[in-house]
Amino acid sequence: MKPPEKLYKYHTANLARIEDAINRIELHLRRAIALEDRKSQKAMLPLYGLLIGASAESQLMKILYEPSVFTDVQRQAVIGAGSHINRWYKLLEISVRNHNSLNDKTQISRETINATDYLIYSDLQTLLGNELKIVIELRNKLAHGQWEYPFNDDFTDISSEKKRLLDAENLLTLKFKRSIIKNLLFIVRDMAVSHRTLHRDFNTQYQRLTHAKRNLKTRQYAKYSQSLVDRRKRGRAKELANYKAVSTSKRWFFW
Repeated sequence: MKPPEKLYKYHTANLARIEDAINRIELHLRRAIALEDRKSQKAMLPLYGLLIGASAESQLMKILYEPSVFTDVQRQAVIGAGSHINRWYKLLEISVRNHNSLNDKTQISRETINATDYLIYSDLQTLLGNELKIVIELRNKLAHGQWEYPFNDDFTDISSEKKRLLDAENLLTLKFKRSIIKNLLFIVRDMAVSHRTLHRDFNTQYQRLTHAKRNLKTRQYAKYSQSLVDRRKRGRAKELANYKAVSTSKRWFFW
C-alpha cells in the first residue's frame, strides 16, 4: 500500500484534471449557447453535470488523505460508510470529533462540543443533505448512462422525479450548483484540516454559498443565454466593421 502522502498527491492530481475538464467544457458550452447550437449543448451538458459530481468525489478523497489529519482507521471508516453522501457525513462527524477531542461513543451535541462548532456542524449536515445529495444523485444517473431517461432504482420504470430534475438543468443552474458545492466542501475541508482557517474564512465562504443559492433561484436562463447570443453578434458585427474599414483603406492606398 502506498503511503498516505503519496496517495494525497494522486488525489490532488485527479482533482486538478477534473476541474480543468469542467472549465474547458463550460467554455465550449458557452460557445455553443452563443452559436445557438442546441445539439452541442445537449451533448455536453450531461457531461458537465457528471464531472461536477466526480469533482465532489475526488475532493472527498483529497481531504481524506490530507497529511497528518486522519488515521488509517478513520479513513477506512469514511470509505466504508457506503454511499458517497454517507461518506461526507462520516468525514464531517470525524472532523468535528477530532477538533473537539470527542470519543466515538459520545454524542455530538451543544453540551459536548464547542457551541460555534456545533452550529457550523448542524448547518453543514443540512447543506450536505440539501445541496450535495442532489448533485450526487444526478451524477449517479448520468454515470449509468441515463442521459435522457433516468430509471428508478430497480430499473422497472422511468423515475418521473429524476426526469423532471434532469430536464430542469442547464449551464446556469449547474454553474451555481458547482459554486454551492465548491464553497460547501471548502468549509468541510477547513473543519477537517484547520480550525483557525475554518473560523477565519467561514463567513466569507458561507456568504458566497448563499449568494450562489440565491442566484440559482432568481437568475433566468433565457436572459443568460440571450446575453451570450447578443454578445457574439455584437462581436461579429464589430469584426465585420473593422474588416470593411481595413478593406476601404487598402483600396484608397492602391488607388
